[in-house]
Amino acid sequence: MKLLKFLYLLTFLVHLGDHIIIPLLPILLTINKNLAFSQVGFILGLGALAFQIGSLSGGFLSDIIGRKIILFIGGAIEIFSLVGYGLSNSYILFIIFEVLLNIGGGLISPTIKAGISSIAQTTNTDETKAFSKRGVAAHLGVAIGGLIPIIVISNHFPTFFIIAACVYAVFFLLLIFVPIKGKTKHKHISNNKNYLRILHDKPFIIFSIITLFIWAIYAQLNLLLPLRAAYILKNKKTIGSIFSIMSLSIVLLQTLITKLFLRKFNTYTSLCIGTISMGLALFLMGLSNSYIFLVGSTIVFAIGVMFNTPSIDSEISKMVKEGLDGTYYSISNIIFGVGSALGNFMGGQLVSIYGIDNFTFWLFIFLFSLFIFLLIIISKKYMLRNI
Repeated sequence: MKLLKFLYLLTFLVHLGDHIIIPLLPILLTINKNLAFSQVGFILGLGALAFQIGSLSGGFLSDIIGRKIILFIGGAIEIFSLVGYGLSNSYILFIIFEVLLNIGGGLISPTIKAGISSIAQTTNTDETKAFSKRGVAAHLGVAIGGLIPIIVISNHFPTFFIIAACVYAVFFLLLIFVPIKGKTKHKHISNNKNYLRILHDKPFIIFSIITLFIWAIYAQLNLLLPLRAAYILKNKKTIGSIFSIMSLSIVLLQTLITKLFLRKFNTYTSLCIGTISMGLALFLMGLSNSYIFLVGSTIVFAIGVMFNTPSIDSEISKMVKEGLDGTYYSISNIIFGVGSALGNFMGGQLVSIYGIDNFTFWLFIFLFSLFIFLLIIISKKYMLRNI
């Protein structure tokens, strides 16, 4: 159980480092570096695709050569990329370091999730509860990370990237003292035929298609909230506090929602509630004209996240074949990357066409969430019939 808590600590640090940058990145690139909305959407979308490369490598390799090594490599790439990003001044360099940054993140994320899944199974810990606690740790990092820009006096572009790099340096140093075992105990996992088995796992493939669209909606928050907030708020540095309030609500309410709802509902019912909540939240965000209204819409979005994220992770944990924890979470993170890229490309292009204050644009986002809702309903009937 101590190792499980340590993985939660690593999760906290990753999200703390990331969310010093994420709330401000679209603003920093559009205002400080004079990039167009479409260029920012392209950078974020390309980064999401690069996340797949790291995820694919991280999941497979963590099953073979060990999780600790992969976490070391991922942490080193993050530190290098953040420093390089902060010191860059050209569109091409932003693309390069965004790609590297997401490769590093892709190595780390499935490796930590695979570790949580493996420990939960070997200690007979409820997977939904284990991943709910991971969500709490992650959003505690998001909450604190979002407050950093308010505390920091300097608006100099490199400042926030250097601070984030320092957080990852702590992550890297802590790994030296972590008793994470090198390899999984199942020796047969290096056989490529075992990886190909996943492609014949129809429930997992169908579930992955559903989550791909869910992540496309989820990705809209990091792109659209900063742009919408910058449009209606005078003080741009308060944008991070909106992310903080949202994440703090998750920290306070996730355990309660898990106890009252997630343990009683099947995964597909939870995903229906979560997806509609996120779509409605984005629509309300488009109607927002004040800081309070923006905060309210993001809390609605947080409700969706609390239903979706632990449900997805715990459902994948139930589908995992013996000895392939990292591989399953690797593919899951690839789906996250594809969905996020789809969401960022779509969001960036639509904002460039319609503008951030166009009602039609926000209505389209909500209708897209309704489409996903119907897809989940159809899939639920198929999946439950074939269990």
